[in-house]
Amino acid sequence: IRPKAGSEEGISPHLGPQTVAIGTFRSSTQERPDLTNYGSLQELQHAASMAKSRYMTFAPHNPNSGISTAAGLHLCAGIENLEVLEHMSRDVPWGDEIIKHDFEVTDGTIEVPDKPGLGVEFDAEAAKQYPGEPKDSHSLFDEAGALKRP
Repeated sequence: IRPKAGSEEGISPHLGPQTVAIGTFRSSTQERPDLTNYGSLQELQHAASMAKSRYMTFAPHNPNSGISTAAGLHLCAGIENLEVLEHMSRDVPWGDEIIKHDFEVTDGTIEVPDKPGLGVEFDAEAAKQYPGEPKDSHSLFDEAGALKRP
């Protein structure tokens, strides 16, 4: 039996806990909020607790950089119903130039960084060499907070 996950796309801190609480994902066995779109780490902890109260596992969606992975590792270290942390820390060849940390996977685990802050070093000068393009692909809401329509 494969778990059915919910909450990955378009979730917000204003919808997440209520989504679990009212049973929108009644057939889900796993809560999968997006680490960077959900809100704060505290709100993610709350979502994990709500999922646990419904016998659901917690598996944060993390298709982002090493900074997001570091934050996710710190979050997940305190989540009892954690199933897995998705990570793509080496998704671009220049990622190691910007984030000075080795997210080595050993026996299916990554050690939580133990340096100050998130535990990784961010090289802002190196990041300037790889400017991104702004996009709002995950949000279901416009700037005014209204639901976007296709």
